[in-house]
Amino acid sequence: MQARIRRRCGRIVGALAVALVLAAAGPSVHDEGASAQGASLQQQQDELRDEEAAKAAEVDALTADADAVDAAITALDMAVARQRANAEDAETNARAVHAEVMQAANQKADADAVLASLRGELADAALSAYVRPPFDYLATVLADHDPSAGAKRTVLAATHTRRVADVIDEMRAASERARRAGVRAAIALVAAREAAAAERRALAALDHSLADQQALADDVQARLDRALSEAAVISWRSADLAEQISSRERRLAARVGPGSGGSRPSWTLSGVQVATVGGIDINVAVAADLAALLVDAEADGVYLSGYGYRDIATQIELRMQHCGTSEYAIWEMSSMDCSPAVARPGYSMHEQGLAVDFMVGGDLIRSRYSAAYQWLAANAAAYGLYNLPSEPWHWSTTGS
Repeated sequence: MQARIRRRCGRIVGALAVALVLAAAGPSVHDEGASAQGASLQQQQDELRDEEAAKAAEVDALTADADAVDAAITALDMAVARQRANAEDAETNARAVHAEVMQAANQKADADAVLASLRGELADAALSAYVRPPFDYLATVLADHDPSAGAKRTVLAATHTRRVADVIDEMRAASERARRAGVRAAIALVAAREAAAAERRALAALDHSLADQQALADDVQARLDRALSEAAVISWRSADLAEQISSRERRLAARVGPGSGGSRPSWTLSGVQVATVGGIDINVAVAADLAALLVDAEADGVYLSGYGYRDIATQIELRMQHCGTSEYAIWEMSSMDCSPAVARPGYSMHEQGLAVDFMVGGDLIRSRYSAAYQWLAANAAAYGLYNLPSEPWHWSTTGS
């Protein structure tokens, strides 16, 4: 019999827990379905945005065209904004759920206190009944020659019995309240743990998006340094093109803010050995390949010229003039913090003698449809040179 009662109580507790969960979830099955559908659509949108952000993080800001970099900046900005909003929502929810836990715990404590008080009162009543059982009152009435005194004792005995019955009823109600409060507290605790886990996930996602955003900012700043150096190289030949390049890259850099900076490139410590090939100053490591390229291009009717190496000392001097003379100002300060913007030394392949800006007929190769570009696109890789997509004239050993 006792086992059957325990099983029945267990089913009651389980049913109550389910009822409490359903009550907290919403007023109707229809509302639950609508809410689930809305959550599913939101999840799909979030997944699409996550895919866009992931693709944006994979964009090579050093070599991609300006439009691709601009789109990547937008996608990562949106991802950071969304993840920050998610983190704030998760934090707000976690606080709210924590408050519910505290409220449920207080309700359970209050219910337990009332139950303990009633148990104490019942214990006192039991002790009183043990010391002077109800039948003692009846015996006293029979032995007492004062009818009114006997009536009083009878009333007291009946009152004591009723109070004991009332306390027992109150204990049953208080026990049920305590049990329900315990169930609510347990459910709130589970919800609090889930909310805390959701907050941790939201913060981790925000950190990831911020890291991607900062990595892109670093690359865009490095891209700006390379572009400004390139503009300086070609400014004597085409001032308008140099300004076009500088303006475009400054706009991109302004969108991402400052990068993390950097230290002096290690390659500058050993200097660069330069040879002149076909009027182009170039690193001796690639001089033979460039010579072969120029000869083979001429054999195919493409007459190339250009310029390659640019002494890093020139860039250092410009940094000292427009940024400052400290080690930090020369090597690490953001280009945008100089007036005017000046590239950090060491970020141009020209300064390593590993890049060539090709010209035909005294002008830079500006069109990808020109015969010279088409020949280079088909053949330059065989000589170790690769094009920077945003600049048809610029070819280097890394494509940057």
